[in-house]
Amino acid sequence: MLKDIGLKLCFFVLGIIHLPWKIWRRKEFKPHKAKGILVLSMYSGLGNIIMLTPFLKSVKRSMPWIHLAVLVGNSTAGEVMGRLYFVDEILIFNAPGKKIREGIRFFIKEITPRGFDLAILPFVESAGHSSLWTFMARIPYRISYNKGIYGFLDTFTLKPEYGVHEVEQNLKIASFLGADTMNRELSLYPDRDDLLFARDYFFRKELSCLDRVIGIHPGANNGLIEKRWPIQKFAELADRLSAESGARVIFFVGPDDGSLMEKLKEFSKYKHLYVHGRNIHEVAALIRRCRLFISNDSGLMHVACAMRVPVVSLFGPTLPWKNSPWGVKHVLIRKELRCSPCYRRPPINCQDVRCMKLIETDGVFKAVESMLSDIRGKRVC
Repeated sequence: MLKDIGLKLCFFVLGIIHLPWKIWRRKEFKPHKAKGILVLSMYSGLGNIIMLTPFLKSVKRSMPWIHLAVLVGNSTAGEVMGRLYFVDEILIFNAPGKKIREGIRFFIKEITPRGFDLAILPFVESAGHSSLWTFMARIPYRISYNKGIYGFLDTFTLKPEYGVHEVEQNLKIASFLGADTMNRELSLYPDRDDLLFARDYFFRKELSCLDRVIGIHPGANNGLIEKRWPIQKFAELADRLSAESGARVIFFVGPDDGSLMEKLKEFSKYKHLYVHGRNIHEVAALIRRCRLFISNDSGLMHVACAMRVPVVSLFGPTLPWKNSPWGVKHVLIRKELRCSPCYRRPPINCQDVRCMKLIETDGVFKAVESMLSDIRGKRVC
């Protein structure tokens, strides 16, 4: 306790000492003179990565002369970013698995020599040690939402707005740089091979573009399993969609969700389809052919949005206004409880998870039926 107070007091004093330098730096800042920009996305999940794409696109289109690099935390994020025509360079550093000292060493050795003029910490990234690391990398200007103990190291600290979507929060940084933020679509680019894989999959499974093919993702981040709707209810919903709506259901199961697949098969009365162990762009190509996508608050929910597929989303402990489906027709289902959302008080440690358990299969089924009636007869692939 005393150690924490002493640490905060130390950084408070450092912040006051650093203030004149910070004010001078602000006056010298000229965004149009930047030649290299580093965007940090090390702590971001798949959904956060996809929700970052409108910001990246806006910055690159408004400042086409810059070298735009993105620092990500895993290979999946690298795969997504690697297909974006408006990103010039991808760097990988697994920040959550590293100590402060290792981060400082990496940034000094790998980032400093690249000579970036500006470091940007998006909405999700404005936490942890990112501000310290970019400061140690001697990047002259740094923009973030960081209100933590390292926040004083950033040249500009923007104020987050409660109730505003993550895409909007990120675009606020683009507006600060003077970028045009009119194009707000999410971006994800399956290539020709991915699209052929999806077409062949539909052919092998005797699926037509006119069929009621519904994609379902029953998983979510393994570190936040409280976001998941009970697996029995997913199986019940899929059976009912098959029996009453004539739908063909494809369950999308993540690489670490093998146990979920076995449980789904155990609880389901119908023989549904399962996609497991495919890369993110192959999965995106398959989702693109679905008439509708049903999901917890997860990365694949945002993949569906990027593929312009209507979404029925199930929310409990996480922030609906921050993470809701973006840019597509959607229905967001959640229970209004006093304790929900509790995402602002991590870690989520609810033994009951009533916010998810109280969502009834009947309500989700009716929402799906309503959305299907709006897109009846339309060819989707």
